[in-house]
Amino acid sequence: MPDITSRTIVHSTCPHDCPSTCALEVEKLDSHHIGRIRGASANSYTSGVVCEKVSRYAERVHHADRLSQPLKRTGAKGSGEFAPLSWESALDEVAEQFTRAAQRLGATSVWPLYYAGTMGLVQRDGIERLRHVMRYSRQHSTICTALVDAGWMAGVGAKMGPDPREMGDADLIIVWGSNPASTQVNVMTHIAKARRERNAQFIVVDPYRTPTAKVADTHLMLKPGTDGALARLARVKEATPFFDGARLDDIVDYLTYAFVPALLLVHAQLLTPGWGGIVSAAILLSSAYGFAATDAKTDDYFFTGFPSYWNVVALYLFAAKLPPVLNSVILLGLSVLVFVRIGYVYPSRTPILRGLTIALCLAWGLMLLQIIATLPDVSARLLIVSLFFPNA
Repeated sequence: MPDITSRTIVHSTCPHDCPSTCALEVEKLDSHHIGRIRGASANSYTSGVVCEKVSRYAERVHHADRLSQPLKRTGAKGSGEFAPLSWESALDEVAEQFTRAAQRLGATSVWPLYYAGTMGLVQRDGIERLRHVMRYSRQHSTICTALVDAGWMAGVGAKMGPDPREMGDADLIIVWGSNPASTQVNVMTHIAKARRERNAQFIVVDPYRTPTAKVADTHLMLKPGTDGALARLARVKEATPFFDGARLDDIVDYLTYAFVPALLLVHAQLLTPGWGGIVSAAILLSSAYGFAATDAKTDDYFFTGFPSYWNVVALYLFAAKLPPVLNSVILLGLSVLVFVRIGYVYPSRTPILRGLTIALCLAWGLMLLQIIATLPDVSARLLIVSLFFPNA
């Protein structure tokens, strides 16, 4: 047991991957044990506050069930049967699996996936040395924030914003689509200061009744997808003329409909070995043309050329379990069709037979949900029937 008479307070910084990077006051019990953790009171941002997860850090670090050595599964998956093995044996087994995969499918079949978690910079990025030396698959970091990062840079132009401590001097605070009560508790400290000292109004815009929304003066609980209408009502375009929402929408659509499906097609091994780069490039380049083309849509809202619904294509190929060669041929053919100026229905906007189109789209959507629910063993009949709508 630690000697409680030797307790001291040492200063540190939170290791979690969080924008707050809280300054900490850590209770040191002895050379091997810590006690309570508090936010540093002398730091004007932390102001003595820290999230519950970090305040109870000692419970995780010193927990009796914390893993202290590698374990290998000995029973069926899900059985919970594991046996301990040495670090040397564990590393040898991992290295052997890497080697086998690279020999059978090529070096890019190994993907060193990582993100920060509770690691330091050296721990997190050290894996890059292995990636480069072995020529394993690369990663467009970060796996968690690449999508929103691209959107933010396109719309705002730089990673910058006001100092959160300025909230304490505000008379009106609007939190739009964020939940700092759960994800950035220190922001709530400065919001609370403004409400207490300045009687500031606190408004939350969110389709969910989040913990932040529950303590707001006003919660605008929008239906998903309608915040754009609210932005127009609030004349956001006039207030922020440098922000192009249409461009942001195109970037999000490109990443969602083209980039992410291309990535999944490669890593799900749905393509012929050695063709991954060619097919992915065809998808991404043809989609880039499709998104940038000024005649991509007609005045009566038809797509001209295949409309880059690669997410739907990827789902069908995954469910159909076709040979990789056939998958690759289909994808290359659709890439060519992006440039062929024939009309495709825009389900929610094409005025011709719009009611029938929307009804069929709803029926097709229900079939897709059934396909997803029954993966990987999907009924061939269901797949064939569901193809009638996108090919109509």
